[in-house]
Amino acid sequence: MPRISKFVNLEKFLEAQAKERLSLTFEEIERITGEKLYPSAYKYAAYWQPSKTHVLPNLIIDCGYKFEMVDLNEKIIKLIRSN
Repeated sequence: MPRISKFVNLEKFLEAQAKERLSLTFEEIERITGEKLYPSAYKYAAYWQPSKTHVLPNLIIDCGYKFEMVDLNEKIIKLIRSN
């Protein structure tokens, strides 16, 4: 179900992917969304954990991926298809 959010372009991107695994740098996510990530995305792994207040990880999960890895040093997330 499409969302009205600053992450709508990321949602479209993820839904168009056929790959089993994806790696996205924080910079790529910002380029796709056209928005800067919150500073906490760069500092805290908890930002990438799904919760009621974490829109971005919830969207990623809703698009059929789960987090395989979050690397704050390299500023990259690795996703694996969950279905």
